Amino acid sequence: MRLPPGTYVFAFRLKCSDNTVPKKVATLEVRAARDGQDVLLASRAILATDFRIAGGWQIFSLTAEVQEGDDICLRVVFHSGTADLWCDWVRIQPAEPRDHELLELPPEFWLDEILTLIRARRGLEVGSTRLRGPGTPRRPLRLEGSAQPCWR
Repeated sequence: MRLPPGTYVFAFRLKCSDNTVPKKVATLEVRAARDGQDVLLASRAILATDFRIAGGWQIFSLTAEVQEGDDICLRVVFHSGTADLWCDWVRIQPAEPRDHELLELPPEFWLDEILTLIRARRGLEVGSTRLRGPGTPRRPLRLEGSAQPCWR
């Protein structure tokens, strides 16, 4: 996704099934395709113990500087073996007020591939990635394997 240049706060809303193990459950990343290179703008490791309560939603934020022409990619890299992890939204907002100026984004920005529903009664396998679970709002599909979804 393309954003106007500036400093942004990228907030990820996550929940974890078990917050008792002091091991990494996720890595949050803000990346940019810049001049043909993949550039890591910001990253944060999330331990299971970073969650105040198991099964409760919590917001984790990263701040990153976006340059003109950057194609931004947001990632939640799941580290299996510690606990189940859910991410239900990501919010992007300018870090500083813009003198009451509205942030103008092109219509293509609002086309969001995350909102595409996935229905799989017995799970779904794509290469080394498996989606398991009934896929309802109360019991979402679990991502298993080495895939790292990237939302652009």
